[in-house]
Amino acid sequence: MLDARIKPQRKTLMALADAFSGKNDVAGVRDVHSLAMQGAQDLRMRDIDRLTLSYMRCGDTASIEKLLDLTRNRQMEPPGSYFARLIINYARDGRIGDAYDLYEEAKRRRDTGLDCVYNAMIDAFGMNGQLGQALKTFHMVQNKTPATYEKLAKAYSLKKEVEGVVFCAKNIALLQPRRKYNVQVHLIRAFGLQRNLVSAKGAFDAVKDEVKGPTLAIYESMMHAYGHCGNPDGSILVLRELEERMGFTPNCFTMTHIVDAYGINGQYEKAYAVFENIMERGMLPDVHAYNSMIRAFCMSFKFGEAMGVLGNMLERNLLPNGHTCRAFLSAYLTLGDLTSACRIFELLLKVQPKPGYRAYEMLIEGFQSQANLQEAVNAFKDMRRVGIPTDDELIDRIVAFKHETALEGAREGFHKHLKRGMPTSVDQPVADGTLLTEGRNHGFSTP
Repeated sequence: MLDARIKPQRKTLMALADAFSGKNDVAGVRDVHSLAMQGAQDLRMRDIDRLTLSYMRCGDTASIEKLLDLTRNRQMEPPGSYFARLIINYARDGRIGDAYDLYEEAKRRRDTGLDCVYNAMIDAFGMNGQLGQALKTFHMVQNKTPATYEKLAKAYSLKKEVEGVVFCAKNIALLQPRRKYNVQVHLIRAFGLQRNLVSAKGAFDAVKDEVKGPTLAIYESMMHAYGHCGNPDGSILVLRELEERMGFTPNCFTMTHIVDAYGINGQYEKAYAVFENIMERGMLPDVHAYNSMIRAFCMSFKFGEAMGVLGNMLERNLLPNGHTCRAFLSAYLTLGDLTSACRIFELLLKVQPKPGYRAYEMLIEGFQSQANLQEAVNAFKDMRRVGIPTDDELIDRIVAFKHETALEGAREGFHKHLKRGMPTSVDQPVADGTLLTEGRNHGFSTP
């Protein structure tokens, strides 16, 4: 705890915030924030920006929102980069509705410097699996830069669209040849999600032959690929190569990739061993690390252990986000336990007034699996009500489900008529000599 009687300079305070965030010590960052607010001078925009970055590293969205409210109350004019960072932060929490609201706010509060905001929104939609919305936003960018194509490449990779990633790589090579290798990160990820380890390894090795060699992000994408290709031990080998070749000391973010790799392959015990190793190395797990461990337990249906990790997370004053609840939601839906899934969704609503696109999509899929059209439609309407942008793909799925349900109702009515010995053809006479016509009530719905 910092001594409130000490009045260090603003520059010193911001350096302290950076240091605390580097260790994922959110309590330390909050102490710095409190001291800064007690100073004789108000926080400047650049101080708010630095504190926001520190909170982002710790995954403390609640404190970030307090700083955002401060800019609103003081009618400050944040740079586009500030809005972009917050949009990405919301997207990482699965709060695409809030990200979109902030995107609209940025356009209202700023007339220039919005390219990075558009890029951030492309990234946000991509992270939430909304490639269609990402493409719409992409076409709104007038001055497309390599960064714009990189964000779109990421969106393509998360949908396993290798051709789209290659398209982005070609455009980046034309605009800025040196940055073309940045797209390799997303290409490796796309191959990994396709469970194509040979191609992922080929893309990784191609970068290794370059003069500069692979970046940290390239190594992390290869860890991700090994995990999704069912070879989590391979991610450990990549980590060792990273340490030996680049002299890199693993941080919490890198170690979280290993937790994920074991978790998605059902090896929750090894995942937990890596999670504990994060703390043994003197690092404090951030929200993303906790979520990865919760997801690992949930994927093996170890709900008690997952709740234990969640409890530890809350003890550190780290709030769960959309990814936390979606881990439970996915597991319950896999088991067909829609009741528990709905209960978790209600919990998500308490944490986030605007749950993410993916959470709604999963719930709608759950209702569809149990042929509950009304609840699926209600969830879709609620999604629109809270302002979450929807993709044409989801709309088409709802429409198709409605038609399918109506058709099933027609079939049931048809069989009821057969059992009662009633005519089934519209031109077949009934007992009183009249004909069944389309204008009469047949006793069942039509598609």
